[in-house]
Amino acid sequence: MSQKVKINGVITTAKNREPLSGVTISSILSGKNIGMSDSSGKYKVSINDADSLLKFYHVGYASFVLNIKNTQSYNVQLVDSSSNLDEVVVVNIGYGTVRKEAITGAVSSISSKDLADFPVGTVADALSGKLAGVSVKRTEGAPGADFTLG
Repeated sequence: MSQKVKINGVITTAKNREPLSGVTISSILSGKNIGMSDSSGKYKVSINDADSLLKFYHVGYASFVLNIKNTQSYNVQLVDSSSNLDEVVVVNIGYGTVRKEAITGAVSSISSKDLADFPVGTVADALSGKLAGVSVKRTEGAPGADFTLG
């Protein structure tokens, strides 16, 4: 039967040694998250003495694996790896993402809630004036006539 060992320390950035909050700490043996650093970069975790590998990771930083020896206090420095991050923009259609440089025009959306309270005869009439850059044109003035969106 293994005993619990308490491990603590401070997590900082390698570049300027500032405390790093929100770093996730996981046990490599169990694959479970066991802790997180606080707002001043401090952490405290309890592990089984047989589990000697801890992984520290945070968005924008390279993960770090720590091999626990006989000491119970470990200060960790994470190296910046923000060059691996791509800037993304959430597209307003609600289900997609696209890189910022791939967007070449305006993106607009409208929901059914926006259209529900307007007493109009067609969807085209409901869209008229609601989306920037979209114009609704009727081909004829008769009821049921075709329309074009431009």
